[in-house]
Amino acid sequence: FADETKTFIVAMTEDPKSFNPDAQADDAGWPVFQNLYDGLFQLNWNNEIVPDLCETYTISDDGLTYTFNLRKGVKWHDGEPFTADDVVFTLTSLAHPDYVGGNEGRVMDIVGAAEVQAGTATEVSGLKKVNDYTVEITLKAPNAAFMANMYTVILPEHILSSESPADWANDSFNRAPIGTGKYKFVEWKAGQYIRLERNEDYF
Repeated sequence: FADETKTFIVAMTEDPKSFNPDAQADDAGWPVFQNLYDGLFQLNWNNEIVPDLCETYTISDDGLTYTFNLRKGVKWHDGEPFTADDVVFTLTSLAHPDYVGGNEGRVMDIVGAAEVQAGTATEVSGLKKVNDYTVEITLKAPNAAFMANMYTVILPEHILSSESPADWANDSFNRAPIGTGKYKFVEWKAGQYIRLERNEDYF
């Protein structure tokens, strides 16, 4: 801790390649990403999957349909509300035919994701917004690893929806990232430091 400033300083080996882990994830960026963003789930210290942006969930008896009940009252760092639209947008984007970020495997088990990736559909048929705080996902076959795939960070639909996922790595968002996480981005001096500040509205 820096004296009398309540500032916690962590050494990093290099700059992140991107401030959007769904665009270009790298080891150097994760100490930043995990503080800026949230996923539907997180891993605790025992490597157990625990709810994060998802508050509760149910799985159908056949293991195919997951219903995620999202936290209400969560805000993006710019004050906009987090909703099911952000979840649907993020997961659909990972299946986009122009997406090159490397996380497409997280969604390929969802019904209709392969068709979107192939360019024969624009919506993932197995990914549905039930209401503003409920998302339903249907898989092609039961997959015990699916919950771990939902550890991917959720991105703001209201900021990134106007950009092709192919352009995310070079988008201005990478200079001023907006998440829902416990810390907000303040400043980046390449090769020197990345400064975050406490998110007073963190859920």
